[in-house]
Amino acid sequence: APEAPGTGGGDVTEHTTILHLRHVTFAHEGRYQCIITNHFGSTYSSKARLIVNVLPSFIKTPRDSTIRTGHTARLECAAEGHPAPQIAWQKDGGTDFPAARERRMHVMPDDDVFFIMDVKPEDMGLYSCTARNTAGTVSANATLTVLGKPP
Repeated sequence: APEAPGTGGGDVTEHTTILHLRHVTFAHEGRYQCIITNHFGSTYSSKARLIVNVLPSFIKTPRDSTIRTGHTARLECAAEGHPAPQIAWQKDGGTDFPAARERRMHVMPDDDVFFIMDVKPEDMGLYSCTARNTAGTVSANATLTVLGKPP
C-alpha cells in the first residue's frame, strides 16, 4: 500500500473491508490493495488505481489593457491542475478573432502569453482565458481597449 498523508509516513491501514480517504489531495494518488489475513493465511485483492483530478486554478490571469492602434497587445494566462489544463481564448464570448483571420494574433503556449500585433479598433473587446481539464473549468476575463492614433 502507498504511504498516505496523515499516516505518519507508514502504510495505509484500515481494519475494515472499506477504505475511506477523507480530504483527498493529489498526494493520495496511487495504487491501493486490500489484504485479508486470518490464521489460515493471507489473500490479496487486485490493485486499484486511484487517480486524483485537481480543478484548474490560475497562476496568471489576464489584466485589463489599453493599447494605441498599431501597437502590440499582450495578455497573460496560466493555470495549474491535474491533469494539466488546456488553455483556450475567446473574444466577446466567441472564437472569431479579427486578429487571427489577419494573422496578427499569436499564442505562445510555452510562455503563457497571447499577443495581438498591430492592434486595430476591431480588436477591442472582452477577452476570456479558459483553463479546462477533467476536473472542471475556470475562466478569467480582461477588457482590451484600443485608442486611436494621437493627432
